[in-house]
Amino acid sequence: MPTVLFATLNRATIQNLVIENANITNNSKGILANTIENNSIVINTHVLNSSISNDQSMIGGIVGEIKNSTIKQSSVVDISIRVSNTAGGIAGQMSSGSVVEDCYVTGSITGTITYGMGARVGGITGWASGTKIDRVYTKVNLSGLTSLGGLIGGPNGQNPVITNSVSFGNGGYRLSGYGKIANMVNVYEYANSTAISHIDSMVTNIKEIDTMYDKSFYQGVLGFDENIWYFDLVGYEILPMLKNSPLPHDIASYEIETNPNNIPNYAEVRKSSVYKAENEILYYNLSKLKPFSDTRTWLEMANAYSDDSLMAKEKISFIVPLNENNENVLGLTKETVSSITKIRVVYENKESETYEVEHFLNVENLIATYKIEGTNLEYEYDNYLKTIDESLLTQIFAVASNLDYATDIATLTSEEESLVCGFL
Repeated sequence: MPTVLFATLNRATIQNLVIENANITNNSKGILANTIENNSIVINTHVLNSSISNDQSMIGGIVGEIKNSTIKQSSVVDISIRVSNTAGGIAGQMSSGSVVEDCYVTGSITGTITYGMGARVGGITGWASGTKIDRVYTKVNLSGLTSLGGLIGGPNGQNPVITNSVSFGNGGYRLSGYGKIANMVNVYEYANSTAISHIDSMVTNIKEIDTMYDKSFYQGVLGFDENIWYFDLVGYEILPMLKNSPLPHDIASYEIETNPNNIPNYAEVRKSSVYKAENEILYYNLSKLKPFSDTRTWLEMANAYSDDSLMAKEKISFIVPLNENNENVLGLTKETVSSITKIRVVYENKESETYEVEHFLNVENLIATYKIEGTNLEYEYDNYLKTIDESLLTQIFAVASNLDYATDIATLTSEEESLVCGFL
């Protein structure tokens, strides 16, 4: 979905709706609506794996601005928002008479503005004015210049009413970007967050929790209703979800749906009789090392690997094929496959390892395959082997040699491209 679903919801009811994989880059303010107003109700609505990126303000995962209306029993999961300012996981701005209850948000939000009142970014809303927020949690990474809060970005004046809620996010302040916490009741911040705490000797209404995965905390302390919320996966270190959530409610199906290690063909991997949960990092890395192989090959090779190296513990970011002079190999033919003598494996944590490799097989004269020395693993060059027709190259060179730069090239290209052509 490339644009907002509704411009304005006025006296409307939206329920039982799932929006997935929206990718908005135009000037839309929200994914469901730009504005929700005049006693509208949004219930059982879920936005999954979606993004908004533009240079606008007042941007939300569900709505840009909500006025005198309610959003409840809804979620925004794995959202990515990058906008100018006043952005929130649920709403960019909550104006007078608006309510958010029994909702949660996960993902990341960035405000790019660098002047004035700051980014005004919050896990639930960027600006809360005359509003009520109850029984919510957020796990959102926030970034921007100033006024970032795990639950709300602003306001900078009055204190919004927020009850029975918790933020597990990072960036800015743990709860409120402007520190407006006087009307927060039974609200918790996460002790292990990298965000700035509100708790000091003068603050008595904000409390701290050091775990995300305690069912009794959500039910007994925050009062999350078991008729609305689903807690059975908390024991597997999965945050509570709403009972009406479209995400699977059993652990195996949930893991396949969310695919925490981004393994290709993950459903097939999980169904294999040789699948081992402890080898998931290796399965992912084998998909990088051998991009043309099937899942059975990844599993068997990974399961036989016994070295306690980074390969078994860290996910690969990229692989650089090198020749004997440590130069990057940019292409291969059948005649040059032996030019790759080592690979540099760079991991997501920025560490790297270099392995000696030896070519041993071309699969159908298209895929160069190498043994990684000192291991049972293999590496496949990630592009097909090139076939060079020498007679065609001779013809191309002959045509190029007869071209005149001033008359044949300069008039067909931009100045910069022409200079490059002239240089070549």
